[in-house]
Amino acid sequence: MKNANVYLFFKTKITRGKQESVRIKDIADIYCEDLNLQRAILDIKLTKIPNDKKFMKISVLEVIKKIESEYKDLTISTFGVDEVLVDINNVRDSNKFLQLIKVFLISLILFIGAGLAIINFHADVNMEKSHKIIYYLITGKKTDNPLTLQIAYSLGIGIGMTIFLNQFGKRGEKEPSPLEIEMYKFKKDIDDYKMNNKNES
Repeated sequence: MKNANVYLFFKTKITRGKQESVRIKDIADIYCEDLNLQRAILDIKLTKIPNDKKFMKISVLEVIKKIESEYKDLTISTFGVDEVLVDINNVRDSNKFLQLIKVFLISLILFIGAGLAIINFHADVNMEKSHKIIYYLITGKKTDNPLTLQIAYSLGIGIGMTIFLNQFGKRGEKEPSPLEIEMYKFKKDIDDYKMNNKNES
């Protein structure tokens, strides 16, 4: 078809497995008045994922050259990024039992580490003495074991962290938690590094 206008909006990032084919429909959305041409362009094969890389980049110019090599006299307009990052997912057959053991051990280590951090913090600031003073100021009585205050304090730590991490409310309606935001920033930094790194690996 001659003098057809094709509009391509490229995605920032996709994930594919090794030896999988990457087509235009995987990395871009397209609009064209000719629906048959649109479907044909979307189905154009760009490349095949190699076995020896962890990520790769597909340039918009490569896509345009590929389209023009098969369809002449097209007016192609592109939007979005200049390069699409392709994360290569290394799928391995793993033992689920071993995976559960790993998750359990990591969770146990994190739990013990977090507990020790809280205990050491309380020891450094002499939290026991602080609780005795606060208990005396509130009740006017001196005691060596202000359990009421200590239990409330312990529950408050758990509830406070839960609220801080934004775990209440419906999942679809709540704002992202600080942890989710930090994970998003971390992943974005990794993607930016890959995009700016000239050597694909």
